[in-house]
Amino acid sequence: MPPQRPGPEDVAADVAEPERRRLLVAAVLALPVLVLSVVPGAQFRNWQWLCFVLAAPLAVWGAWPFHRRALREPTVASDTLVSLAVVASFVWSAYALFLGGAGEPGTRLPFDPTATAGAGAARPCLDAVAGVVLCALAGRCLEARAGRGTASAPLPADAMARALVPMVAAVAVTVPGFWLGAGAEPRAAVAAAVAVLVVAAPCALLAAVPATLLSAALRGARIGVRVRRPRSLDALRAVDTVVLNTVRRPGDYRAVRHLKRLGLRPVLVTGEREEAARAAADRLGIAEVHSGVGPRDKAVLVRELRERGHRVAVVGEGAEDAAALAEADLGIALGDGDPVAVGAADMTLPRGDVEAVVDAIRLARRTGYVLRAQLVWVPGCQVVALAPAAAGWLNPSGAVVAMAAGVLLAVADGLVAYATGPRPAPAARRLTPS
Repeated sequence: MPPQRPGPEDVAADVAEPERRRLLVAAVLALPVLVLSVVPGAQFRNWQWLCFVLAAPLAVWGAWPFHRRALREPTVASDTLVSLAVVASFVWSAYALFLGGAGEPGTRLPFDPTATAGAGAARPCLDAVAGVVLCALAGRCLEARAGRGTASAPLPADAMARALVPMVAAVAVTVPGFWLGAGAEPRAAVAAAVAVLVVAAPCALLAAVPATLLSAALRGARIGVRVRRPRSLDALRAVDTVVLNTVRRPGDYRAVRHLKRLGLRPVLVTGEREEAARAAADRLGIAEVHSGVGPRDKAVLVRELRERGHRVAVVGEGAEDAAALAEADLGIALGDGDPVAVGAADMTLPRGDVEAVVDAIRLARRTGYVLRAQLVWVPGCQVVALAPAAAGWLNPSGAVVAMAAGVLLAVADGLVAYATGPRPAPAARRLTPS
């Protein structure tokens, strides 16, 4: 029996559940910090020290997954940026409380996202610690739910963050020097650098990509495409070859025709004799056919296609197709039939007709359009926000507000995949070539 692909239940056991628990505890710690920092009327005597006590485990334990990966795998740039933002915000807040005058009993600080560090008490930014940790953990939980993919396929947030790291590092290093050269107080120069690091935390992108994949998976469920791992939609978008077993259903000809219109190469693989296989291929309009192929040979054929550089999707429905489904870049099981085939596949089409494959590919491509747009506008907004942060127009607290607004906007944009995806094809009727 071929190995089954990991399903959502495997991801939940290994990744999603621990991160969900961490997010829940972090939310309990972060919400009082955010409320006390944003609502001056809720501030009581020594409120800032309560926030410090609550933010300390957030900065260490809550953000520990990001600190650990930043230390062990510096190439995971998104984690590095999150870790730097949390550490910088917490260290600056500790300075403000212990040495900057903000820890005096009875101190009240109105929420002002544009106030700079000047004369008087320094402004702590424990709300930035809470906000960055909460948003970053929420993004990681969404990623775990969507499925992280393989180590050879880096997450989009990591790829984009890697491009941002040199720019962020350059700005964070030069901003204090610029401020000091302009005659500003050292605390104002450091606060501007902290704001830059908070703005650069890729929390919006961490949330946008998995939110889009999850909403697309929900859309798929509505049109008869059951996605076991939402990230498999990204693999389906890149497929160029679809391997079909012998099919005898209404709508097969129309489905093959649509596959070719989408730029895909259909390949018919069957265990039948050459005459019957060729007759079926001619009737469906498929040029490439392989007859007399057994279950093991199907998997070998799929492997050969992949070795020639093709991205292969296999459509099957029985236990004899399980090996080929597991070997493919993307395995698609028709119907809710054989559990071995369903377990080896990345997605299941309960409708049991090949036209559902066309719907799945259209959904994947529509999702890909949304994702590619997000990989442009989300980092673009971060780059734009770096300017006011570096100029001192946004303090660290204002930077976390801008970051949180970006997260909400990115998640809302991800819902586009659910609202505008393809509709299910109407009931198929047999069409014969003229």
